[in-house]
Amino acid sequence: MKPEVKILFKTEASHQVGFGHVRRLLRIARELQTRGCDIAFAVSEITMLTETITYPLIHVSDPSIFKDLSFEFDVIILDEPSLPNDMVNELSKFKLKI
Repeated sequence: MKPEVKILFKTEASHQVGFGHVRRLLRIARELQTRGCDIAFAVSEITMLTETITYPLIHVSDPSIFKDLSFEFDVIILDEPSLPNDMVNELSKFKLKI
């Protein structure tokens, strides 16, 4: 049996951003799960919208948390409409598979 691929989706869902990003990623996550992947989501802020995510949910308040997550996940998928430059710069230092 093939080893499970662990995938982390990083996104946001709020009344300002909307729920579209999460809905799209949930569809992708369901498909990847049927193919044997282990799925989790990470958000910067827990809201009523993110509470609808049925996969494990990780609260990420600081970019350095991604360094630790990079050892736990095989792939990190970023889908954020306004990812702050400081987070992009910090993430690029970690040599993550994004």
